[in-house]
Amino acid sequence: MTSQDLLRLVRLSSDMVDVIDRYQRVMKPREADKARQAKKLIKKLQKKIENEKL
Repeated sequence: MTSQDLLRLVRLSSDMVDVIDRYQRVMKPREADKARQAKKLIKKLQKKIENEKL
């Protein structure tokens, strides 16, 4: 994966988190949990991006 791919994935994941947070009240709890999982993914990807810059 290139750094551009990682940045694109971070942006896509953050958009997904925003949508899930917005509609969380009409989702099942298991589906709403995906926002938490996506936030963890974003943190991991951002760490990987930072490590590649060093």
